[in-house]
Amino acid sequence: MNLILLGLVAVTEIFALYNRGGGPLLSHLVLTGATFVCIAVCVFQRKKIRFKFTFAETAYALFAAIFVISMFFSLTPEFGLAELLLFINAGILLAVFSNLNFGEKVLNYFSWALICIATADTLIGFFIYTRTPFPRLAGTFIDLSAPYTSFGNDFANFLLLILPLALFQLLHRHERVTTRILAILATSILFAGFLLTFSRGAWLNLLAVIILAGILWIVRRIKRARKPEMAKGSWLRMAISIVLAILLVIGLQFVRSQKFQTNSFLLKATMQADEGFASADERLDFWKGAIQIIKDRPIFGGGILSFKFLYPKYQPDFGANWDHPHNIFLKIGVENGVFAAVLFALFLIFTAAAILPFLYKNTGHIGVFFMAGAVGAFGHNLVDYNFIVANFIFAMVFIAIGLSFTKGQKRLIDAKIPLGVMAVISLCLVFIGLHDGYYNIYFKKGREQLANKQYDAAVVNLEKSQNLFWRRDLENHLAIAYRVQYKQTGKPEWREKEVKLLESLAPKTADAAILSRLGELYAEDKRFADAEKLFEKALNSDPQNRLRYYYQLLSVRRSQAEPIVEKMASRTRALLFGYTEALKSNRHVTILTDNPTYASQLYGFLDMKTEKVEFDKIWFAEFVKFAAQYGSSMQIPIAL
Repeated sequence: MNLILLGLVAVTEIFALYNRGGGPLLSHLVLTGATFVCIAVCVFQRKKIRFKFTFAETAYALFAAIFVISMFFSLTPEFGLAELLLFINAGILLAVFSNLNFGEKVLNYFSWALICIATADTLIGFFIYTRTPFPRLAGTFIDLSAPYTSFGNDFANFLLLILPLALFQLLHRHERVTTRILAILATSILFAGFLLTFSRGAWLNLLAVIILAGILWIVRRIKRARKPEMAKGSWLRMAISIVLAILLVIGLQFVRSQKFQTNSFLLKATMQADEGFASADERLDFWKGAIQIIKDRPIFGGGILSFKFLYPKYQPDFGANWDHPHNIFLKIGVENGVFAAVLFALFLIFTAAAILPFLYKNTGHIGVFFMAGAVGAFGHNLVDYNFIVANFIFAMVFIAIGLSFTKGQKRLIDAKIPLGVMAVISLCLVFIGLHDGYYNIYFKKGREQLANKQYDAAVVNLEKSQNLFWRRDLENHLAIAYRVQYKQTGKPEWREKEVKLLESLAPKTADAAILSRLGELYAEDKRFADAEKLFEKALNSDPQNRLRYYYQLLSVRRSQAEPIVEKMASRTRALLFGYTEALKSNRHVTILTDNPTYASQLYGFLDMKTEKVEFDKIWFAEFVKFAAQYGSSMQIPIAL
């Protein structure tokens, strides 16, 4: 049974990797189905299972409960389905797998399966790395239609989970020479792929895991006056793997350099690459802003993805915003409140307290290497957030495997009630997933049709998808569809639909873009006073990411023959100068936003003709550079 359950996890992982690492909703739906099947298998085999819940599992259950409760107080209720499915399914798998008895033979098979999956993904990544312009290896964590939005850090986090397992097989005794050769090859491929992700945070965390493992090894040797057993020739195999990895990196860099630019390891490691210290500085700003947001809403947070909408209030630099604060505890604190963040931290603390004695006594056990992967992955999430399906589920299953060795045979309870509760929860998640999965088909079709200018069909499918429990940005797409239909047909009912839709959202939305668009409609209807209020609200809500709001507010004031206040003009000029510097390095791929368009228009609006000419030259140069790198995947800015 244990092998079947681990096999289900491995199959789910394969699908998640195929689906860009598990970020899209479909991966969460597959995870939900796989979790339900796991529970069904356990119910069928319940006589073989006994449960014992530790402090770690209890803390996670309380965290999950607070997570669900916080969703009812969210400022962004349209988001959260993916996170709900991810965290609750992970909790169910944690409870189940931590109460199974795993033999080393089963775990050995499981580790080899994961190593093979990761190696195959990395080999695919090598092929993509040498044939696409994205400057970092991302495995299958990439959208080939928009390679500039690939997820190298997420792939590095995935490899952090698997590399310790490859190391175990490298150091382990194997009777067959072919097995030893496979271990060497797999380790060298995975390590080369890990280096080519150019993820400094992941590099540091791998180093931290190695140091922690070394400390544990030294302490155990001193205490027991002998070193833990290692297979003969382990150091030689490790050295061969490192040499092969280095040769592989050199070869891949050479092949890539024939078509595309390559990153320098030295410049990247010493913070002298294109972004310099900007990445580290922005993270510090994110953390400071997240702490302020938590102070504003400490109990239940602002809701899933609320950081994107709440951070601009504290954002120091224009355009440097993100969906999360690059720290798992701050993310949970911002979105779900202090209590949820504390409970999640307690879950990890209790896990460490329970597992450390086992790790100390069994430094050569395969369970130690599963835990090393989990430590590396969670450590990486202290300076980033990479927990999509492919990564978080493995991290939680690895922790569950570690906890399974700490349970013993005391205070065991019958599995009937725990499995019954988990079955009900899982069934509810299946219903929610099927419901939103069904209507998400229409939503996805509508988005694609809107992008392909099939506006009639887009409206039909987007309106059908309004039955979604979590609508995400459905209203934005629907408003665009109504707008285009009005422009094409001139029929007033389309405009009325858009106004009605946006007016229903405006009083409660955290998205300044909704206010901006409604203000545009009011301005077109000569309702300048109402439009000005909405533009001011949008600008105050998000003063550091959209130049559009500045242009709209200044334009509507000019329409009312209001003089431009010098304070506002000075603020806009300073922002334009700062943005021009950001455009020179295309920071955060700003060339793909509408900010260059509105920056050019604002220079003209403020009668800064010389500056406008200079800005347009910079804009064109960056556009040409980016288009040359990414080719047809780049859309030409309308105003250029």
